[in-house]
Amino acid sequence: MHDSYWLGKRAANLHWLALDRGNTTNPKVSLTFARPSRAPSVTFKFDIAVGADGAWSRTRGLLSPAQPTYTGVTFVDVQLTLRDANENGGDGNEVKEAAAARAELSNLVGRGTLFALGDSRAIIAQRNSGDVVRVYGVVRVPLGTFDATPEGEDLRAAVLQHFDGWAQKLRALITTPDAKGFVVRPLWVLPSGLRWDTASGGRVTLLGDAAHLMVPFAGAGANLAMADGADLGLALAKAKAPSELLERVREYESAMQERAKGEWEGSMQNMGVFLSDSAPASAVEKMKKLMAGGGPPA
Repeated sequence: MHDSYWLGKRAANLHWLALDRGNTTNPKVSLTFARPSRAPSVTFKFDIAVGADGAWSRTRGLLSPAQPTYTGVTFVDVQLTLRDANENGGDGNEVKEAAAARAELSNLVGRGTLFALGDSRAIIAQRNSGDVVRVYGVVRVPLGTFDATPEGEDLRAAVLQHFDGWAQKLRALITTPDAKGFVVRPLWVLPSGLRWDTASGGRVTLLGDAAHLMVPFAGAGANLAMADGADLGLALAKAKAPSELLERVREYESAMQERAKGEWEGSMQNMGVFLSDSAPASAVEKMKKLMAGGGPPA
């Protein structure tokens, strides 16, 4: 049984993280957290710290100097709430025109995901639960392109400029008054196949985006993080004593890094296909090949 700490949301309050290399018999990991107001910081010691703290991981610095780099692609994330297309009319407060417009958008998206591609741009709409549709305006732009644009209607207009000339029914996914949020999300990545020397004694490791941040064009990020967590849990369970941590963590990291490398490369290839000057033809051709081969690899 090992004392472990999995750094996730609380990493934002992490003030200091260090390996206790002075204790050679039973070294620990020290985590110091800042506290509200003027309360003194508090330090805890664990056998192992797991950095599950995302793209801008505070933990990763103990293992690697690698930092995310911008891909040149930015998503603008929009949320719609639409009445299901199978329901008739709107409620008593909705005029018929608004209900018809929502039904048209609902039918356009369908029950899964819509990809509208062209000229290195995309409008992607994904059906979520609760009649919610996530819409992404996807553009290749310099980092910070939307930074000076105020939120709200100005940001909506700035996004729409990138889709001048597109079909009105597609632009309606952004122009509709039901479109809310407009969160700018630049896509960042860590280097392909990122590896590091396993920490002394196996005392610190990473999982998920902290270890292998990639673009979302393979739909693999969340799945990889769950697989990482399961594999690491099994690895820690096999370590019957602290002295066995190094071997088990090294085995976990090697397998995790190899698995992530293939998904990272596939996601970048997909982004190149979907956001190319030859899209949508290039994307259609890729999907035909996938379907001819029985679908995506398991």
